[in-house]
Amino acid sequence: MITKKRARWSIVPLGLVIAACLLTFLPEEVGEQAQAAPPTSGVHLGFPPNELIGGGPSPRWSTTTASGHTVKAKLNVHTDYKAIEILWSFTDPITFKPAAARQIITLPYWPTDAIGLSDVEIAVGGKMSRGATVIETVEISTPTLVFDIATGDPTLIPSAVGDRAYVYLESTIGRDMVVWLRNMKYDTSNMLIHFHDSGDVYRLNLATEVLTLQASATPVTGVPYVPELAGTYDEVWGGDNIALGYVYVLNEYGSPDSVVLIDSNRDGDVDSHVVVADSATWASMGLSDAGNYSDW
Repeated sequence: MITKKRARWSIVPLGLVIAACLLTFLPEEVGEQAQAAPPTSGVHLGFPPNELIGGGPSPRWSTTTASGHTVKAKLNVHTDYKAIEILWSFTDPITFKPAAARQIITLPYWPTDAIGLSDVEIAVGGKMSRGATVIETVEISTPTLVFDIATGDPTLIPSAVGDRAYVYLESTIGRDMVVWLRNMKYDTSNMLIHFHDSGDVYRLNLATEVLTLQASATPVTGVPYVPELAGTYDEVWGGDNIALGYVYVLNEYGSPDSVVLIDSNRDGDVDSHVVVADSATWASMGLSDAGNYSDW
């Protein structure tokens, strides 16, 4: 059963644990150039608004080590600390002995959301102090898993991150500050972005860095008009629904409504939307049955 709401995860404060974590820095010249760019009139300057702090629910995924063991990952956004945190965990399937490690990636901007694009790449959306909105991709690696010869206790050792790149860096009214990011599992070359000031949802091609408007909170010719996008949402999840096509479900903590963006012909563009306010409608549309999804 897929319910309208999923668990709301809390963010773990970094506190003093940063000193014990693996720190990884963006090349200084990139951050300095972005900070030096003159601010654009009308965009938000400085620390992001409260509703964007900490991002949404923490994305989770599993990956496999070189030795064939399954390691789980959880991604946290720490806006105040200008950092994202990957929590790696492993449990030995035979002895049930656990292992865990924190990996901190520091940033030259305040992050507002982050997602796992794949097992080896994450994306982070954030805000530079002088006004630019940024989306960055970061290559990651599965931690090294070692076992103590004497006790058999497992240990996870995080690996250094790989290439990092800004795929979006602008001070543009209408595309100011990231509310949420969503990976598109069926098309890893694209992702969805919800911008805060306009409420507009765009598809970003990660290879060409071209933005395509998908849905708007104000009437725009040729794209679905979704006034509900003017709000912020705590979680976004999606899947391939057998009856409806690709769906992206937006939930706001404390609200009974779910906004469902629908790509009915599975061509990568949003065609329509529906607001679901009750469980009966949720079930009647085929959204509640996990058997109706080939991927989610």
